[in-house]
Amino acid sequence: MMHRRRGRVVILLAMGLATAFGAGRSESAERRAPGKRPPVTLKVWIMQNAQYRSAESFTTLIRPFTQENPQVKVAVTVVPWAEAWNKIQGAIHGGPAPDIMQLGTTWVATVAATGKLLDISGEYDERLFPPQVLATTTSEAPSGAKAQRFAMPWIVDSRALYYNKAACALAGVEVKKDLATWASFKAALKKLKGIEVDGKRMQPFVVPRNNWDVVHTLSWWIWGFGGGFVSRTPEENGINSPGSLAGVEFAIDLVREGLMLNGPENGSMRVIAAMLDKGEVAMAIGYPVASLVDDRFGVAILPAGPKGRFTFLGGSALAILKSSKHPEEALALIKFLSDEAVQFAYSNLTGFLPAAAAEYDELALKLDPVRTVFVEQMRYGKSYPSIPQWGTIENLLRDGFNSLWDRVEQPGAYDEADVRRRLDELAKKIDAALRTP
Repeated sequence: MMHRRRGRVVILLAMGLATAFGAGRSESAERRAPGKRPPVTLKVWIMQNAQYRSAESFTTLIRPFTQENPQVKVAVTVVPWAEAWNKIQGAIHGGPAPDIMQLGTTWVATVAATGKLLDISGEYDERLFPPQVLATTTSEAPSGAKAQRFAMPWIVDSRALYYNKAACALAGVEVKKDLATWASFKAALKKLKGIEVDGKRMQPFVVPRNNWDVVHTLSWWIWGFGGGFVSRTPEENGINSPGSLAGVEFAIDLVREGLMLNGPENGSMRVIAAMLDKGEVAMAIGYPVASLVDDRFGVAILPAGPKGRFTFLGGSALAILKSSKHPEEALALIKFLSDEAVQFAYSNLTGFLPAAAAEYDELALKLDPVRTVFVEQMRYGKSYPSIPQWGTIENLLRDGFNSLWDRVEQPGAYDEADVRRRLDELAKKIDAALRTP
């Protein structure tokens, strides 16, 4: 029933997009006669954002723009996330390149450092976006220098906690109380250990683990216990700080006590969603998944740590390459896609959260109950440092954390000194990356 309501919302929004865009056109755009302008083709690279038919969804989304600008043809290429980074590297180093491309928020500063992205500061209404979301579209500038904006926020990746209602009821888990802090959450997992629903024994908890999610997955524990990833000033806590170690050890304890399933076989959130749906696990952390929107599951914001409540806040942005032969048309499309109504329509097409949500309370009123929880979670979202070296640092963290998990999951006594040594070594590698221009 919820899916049918969502479908009606998408249709109504799509019908209103032309009006929304027309109202937002600049005076210069109104003075131009689009029919008299020479035809151009804008090449746009997007990722697999919609579960199915990503190109078709995007084409439907921008139809009001192409109708308003008949001289502009938009050629959409869908790039698999697994291939995206290499394809983007090829584009910025002289290979086939689009006019506009989707970038993961953690990639923006690294790509901008190559000097190949157009500065689009002031080209769209930045007031539409929350500060922590907008921050992912810049590269931190030296003290006193004006920061440039190299992208437009488009999709927000926020994580929340899914739980099986029947399992929690059988185990005596009171969601509001028991999921409030990481300490009470761990106690709740102990209640869930060994619980059976419909004759199936469930694992208490699972988190995504693949090449990139391993960094995001540890982030809320590292931040929640007062840690961080880089230490550029005395005020910043690096990956080997006491808080970071405490956060990592909390996650390790969950695995070693049989409370959290964490292994390469779990893969992506799609795999974990299937595990939840089959009744194999009682709880999981992930982004919105349409197949889990029913009476069997609830969604809660992530628990708070001793130093606060946090979740990884990422997603995607859209950037324009300097090599674009049609920067004016590319900027016009970017401005169209920044519109709140357009972003909300795309959110309904894909299931992700719109980046244009300066007022969270207003956005929450427009969404289904499940995604409303994710909007609430966005208030506690935190992004990684927007620095050119982050691409290298994230690779180091990914490899270091995967190696750490591989060691922890081997039989034998837990060696805290080994974990500390690994974090110290990782911190040295990160410091070396920070010193690299």
